[in-house]
Amino acid sequence: MYKIKTYIYIYMEQQDEVQVQMEIVLSKFKNKKQSNYDYYNKKKNSDEFKIKNRLNAKLYYTKNKEYINIKNLYNYYLKNDKLNIFKERHKDKYNILFF
Repeated sequence: MYKIKTYIYIYMEQQDEVQVQMEIVLSKFKNKKQSNYDYYNKKKNSDEFKIKNRLNAKLYYTKNKEYINIKNLYNYYLKNDKLNIFKERHKDKYNILFF
């Protein structure tokens, strides 16, 4: 009977240690996540980042304007279930997208 009580006591102590370790890991994770969230929002709301981001968006659009228009046209035909018509009317654009 005494051995069983000691084993139970040891088991309970180990469970307490595991619980404490889990709490430490969870608190570290929450702190890291919160710090990343704060850093991202601070950076996102800065004027310098907004200007740089808009410039990159304009550059991307000017480089890929034709491809973006082709994708939009393809999505229009796809949405209306008329892909065969797209393939017939715009063979060159279809080839750009898929080949």
